[in-house]
Amino acid sequence: MLEIGAIVLALGYASTVTVLVSGLPFTPEVVIPTLMLQSAGGGLLITPSLNAVLARIDPADTGVASGVLSTAQQVGGALGVAIIGVVFFGCFRAGDPEAAAHALAMSSLFPLVTAVVAMVLVFLLGEERRETATFGSERVS
Repeated sequence: MLEIGAIVLALGYASTVTVLVSGLPFTPEVVIPTLMLQSAGGGLLITPSLNAVLARIDPADTGVASGVLSTAQQVGGALGVAIIGVVFFGCFRAGDPEAAAHALAMSSLFPLVTAVVAMVLVFLLGEERRETATFGSERVS
């Protein structure tokens, strides 16, 4: 399931960038389907990935790991919004009718790269999971 979510998320951001730089009109009918694809991918990836991370933690350390994971998620979200906002407003030029489309396309590049990196990591995690099963602190090959 993580693999599907990662692929859908990356495809969602790629489709947003592609649609916006292709010269299609910047209308809700054009952009909303790409945003829906991003949302579906995020839903299929984010919660299951949190579960996958916590499933690999020793039960005695689950509380601490959950707190660290939640903190990392909040910090990552805040930094992501800040980076995307800086790129968006750096590219946006008032008075240019296509400025919003261009700014949205440019600000979608950072999440696209992040989604591709996440996709690669998810596939590497899946490969490791197939090679080695982990039970508590004991590894069984």
